This record gives sequence, C-alpha cells and structure tokens, in this order.
Amino acid sequence: MAYTLRTSEEDEKILKKLREATDEQVTTKAIIKGATMLANLIDEHKKTLKKLEKVESDFAKLKELSHNYLMAKNQFESYFNNGA
Repeated sequence: MAYTLRTSEEDEKILKKLREATDEQVTTKAIIKGATMLANLIDEHKKTLKKLEKVESDFAKLKELSHNYLMAKNQFESYFNNGA
C-alpha cells in the first residue's frame, strides 16, 4: 500500500513561517559576524594609528637631532676654517 503525504494550506503556512524564521536567523548571524569583523578592523585601525603617531614623533625627534648635528658640524668647521 502506498501512502501520499498531503499537507493542508495551514501546514504550508507553518512551513513557510519556519523557513522565514530560519532565513532571519541566518541573516542575523551574518549581520552579527559582519559587525564583529568591523569592530575588529576598527580596533586594528586604531592600533595602527597609534603606531603611526609614534613613528611620526620618532621621525620628528630624529629630524631635530639631525638638524642639531649639522649646525654643530658647521660651527665646528667654521671655527677651524676661520682659525686656521
């Protein structure tokens, strides 16, 4: 004996709502995952900006040291060139 499964309209509505709920769960999970990834990227960006600020600060210090060295070198050479 063969049996056929027949669903009523009401059953179809329930199945449709279940599918929609599952789709919403998947979408919600994807949104949460995307938001988490974005938050991580923002954190990494902030860390990179802090590193950049330090590099810029170090560069400014080196530039000042280089300038001071050149000034001292010029004074030294000038002193010995004029005195000799």
